[in-house]
Amino acid sequence: MGKTGPGKNLEKNLNKMKIFSILFLYLFIFQPVVFSQSAEEYFEKGKFMYELGKYDKSLDFYDKAIKLKPDYAEAYYWRAKTYEVQTDWDEALIDYNKALELKPGFIDAMIDRGNLYAKTNRMDDAMKDYAGALEIDPKYADAYYFRGSTYFFYLADKEKALEDLDKAIVYNPKFIIALNLRATIFTFQLEYDKAIADATKAIEIDPEYPSAYVTRGGVHYALGEYEKAVSDYETAISLSPLTKIIVKIPLEDAKSKLQK
Repeated sequence: MGKTGPGKNLEKNLNKMKIFSILFLYLFIFQPVVFSQSAEEYFEKGKFMYELGKYDKSLDFYDKAIKLKPDYAEAYYWRAKTYEVQTDWDEALIDYNKALELKPGFIDAMIDRGNLYAKTNRMDDAMKDYAGALEIDPKYADAYYFRGSTYFFYLADKEKALEDLDKAIVYNPKFIIALNLRATIFTFQLEYDKAIADATKAIEIDPEYPSAYVTRGGVHYALGEYEKAVSDYETAISLSPLTKIIVKIPLEDAKSKLQK
């Protein structure tokens, strides 16, 4: 005999939901061009494709949005971000500039353009953009974080990096990426207690943030606390298997030392 009762009804409802979900995705992304669509609809589809990592399709939708609405600053901004992901930095810069021309106080575009300048070794321009963003909003944690990152990764200035990261965390105490980067810098400075405190705080805020386990594991490894190091490294790998590439050597060494 076949299924009867609530279980059968539930199965039917689940099948209907799957069909409706597929239908919705088709209508949202692949509906025929005969249906009139607004610039805003194309823009939202572009962002959706961006989140899926389908960058060429994302660019197509942003192009359509801009064609319908040439003064669409947000579409230029997101197209710039997409070009940047594809390392087409010249086109990205053109679109960041256009977004800021259309919307001069566009703080996220200013910060991201600053990040692009940093990548292309235009540090003075990068710092001008970070400073400009902070003039607009002196409490904007992201601006402090990205400027601090630039000081650390590109200019090797740990002191200025820490100053900015301190402010980023003051204005956003749950800023786990900033906490983890500050922990990393403390590790380089051999300030292990501070490093563990920051990494642990990041983990308390988000127990599924693998980078913080990698950072804290590295501190435990440096201190010869191999059981704790192994625990943190293995947790990081369970959350993000790609981290195994980063921690493979210290993890194997820590396990070897525990066996002696």
